[in-house]
Amino acid sequence: AAERSLAAAAQRLTDLQATTTGEAEPVDLPTAAALTGERQQVQQQLGALTAAQAKRAEFRSLVAEIEGLEVGETVAKALEKALQRVRAEEIERGAEPLLSIMREVLAGAGRAEIPFLLGWTNAAGEPVPVEVLSGSEFALYAAALAAAVIIRRGAPRRFLLVEAAEADAAALTQLMAGLGAVAERMTAVVVATPHEPARVPEGWVQIAPNGEHAAAVAA
Repeated sequence: AAERSLAAAAQRLTDLQATTTGEAEPVDLPTAAALTGERQQVQQQLGALTAAQAKRAEFRSLVAEIEGLEVGETVAKALEKALQRVRAEEIERGAEPLLSIMREVLAGAGRAEIPFLLGWTNAAGEPVPVEVLSGSEFALYAAALAAAVIIRRGAPRRFLLVEAAEADAAALTQLMAGLGAVAERMTAVVVATPHEPARVPEGWVQIAPNGEHAAAVAA
């Protein structure tokens, strides 16, 4: 009985070994070169994904910056606005000879404003466009600009006629004093006004044709 049991056990072990080794399919393990190639492909894909994420973040940042310029504007309008600012700065630099003469006029008028094209910077450092200037301020600004243009053109005869009905007595005196500061480079300046100036600055001759007040300077 013992021998039969041992024989049966040996037979079962033989059958089990045959089943285990005979029916198992061979497994092909990847080579080191194949693994390296796959790793490189994964790294390339990760690099492309990282670049795409960076571009997306850059685009979002650009959109946020453009939207911050002025809410409701399209990208095209925002870029156009930026281009206009660049052009305005270039024009401003080219207009410096005119602005220099305008500063002389304003300083002669006792004003602290610093002119720029189509406006000036007030004493508080705030830019003020011409459309919000008072009537007296606009008359002074326009007269300063006109005088600067005439002087820069360099014509043999330089005449300037200023209509200053908007200027009150004090502003009229400032305007006349300012133009008087550049009178030596003009042939003649005439300021037409229905008002009496608070004071007639030196170098001016006041005339009153037909009962209307006017002031003229002979350079």
